[in-house]
Amino acid sequence: MTANDAPILGLAERLALKLQNFVAQAFVPVTFLVIFLWLRLVRGYRIHHLAEFRAGLRRTLDSLPGPLLICPNHLTMIDSLILIWAMNEPWRPFFNSKAFPWNTPERRNFYRGFLLKMLCYFGKCIPIVRQGPLEEQKRFLKRVQYVFSKGQSMMIFPEGTRSRSGKVDTENFTYGVGKLVTEAQQTSKKLKVLCVYLRGINQQSHSFLPRRQERFYADYQLIDTTSPALGLRAARAISTKIIMTLSELETKFFSHNFSHNSLGPKWSETT
Repeated sequence: MTANDAPILGLAERLALKLQNFVAQAFVPVTFLVIFLWLRLVRGYRIHHLAEFRAGLRRTLDSLPGPLLICPNHLTMIDSLILIWAMNEPWRPFFNSKAFPWNTPERRNFYRGFLLKMLCYFGKCIPIVRQGPLEEQKRFLKRVQYVFSKGQSMMIFPEGTRSRSGKVDTENFTYGVGKLVTEAQQTSKKLKVLCVYLRGINQQSHSFLPRRQERFYADYQLIDTTSPALGLRAARAISTKIIMTLSELETKFFSHNFSHNSLGPKWSETT
């Protein structure tokens, strides 16, 4: 697929995405306040060295002019909420829509019932049916390409599902995210990929929610996704690089000797 024959999103869907982005941005103060109150006060979550993590991200990302694809590991059903809280100060997304990434939840898990659909709408979600019909995948791809063409950011879990082993699977992964990157780069050549590793200190395997009072570790790496290969080979190479980068960040996590006693005074209280 070339830039000239890339799929074009219809007018109605473009307007729908513009409206969703406008509404979601207008409600950012409420959305982020609810997320923060629930994660921080109700669930009691904290993030290790939060201020340093955010400052490092700003140094890395603020100079990037184009769209951004965020690729995290996946262990719980609320990883995206925790990452949205972790990556930005609460006020930043209101003034910079790129700081509030679009998300791609599985339609069968999240996009059902009025309340969940409303939350997905305000959370800038584009639902996907993983391994769904080809036409559905093409429609999803068109929406993603349109978002990237507007210089926006998007969060996609490259593993596709929560890790059953509790670790990044470097053997059994699909090439979906690599295909998405190769096709999106045809129309958004400045697209960058940020790998983010997030894990609760006490997280052993996958779960619906992290345990209450959990402390989280977060790390990241911006990677180069250019590839001399084409087509499926390029998609495979890019997917492999993303997964292996997450695995390297995971190895770095396990190299730390975390304990509540030793790390207690070091938890960042920054909101």
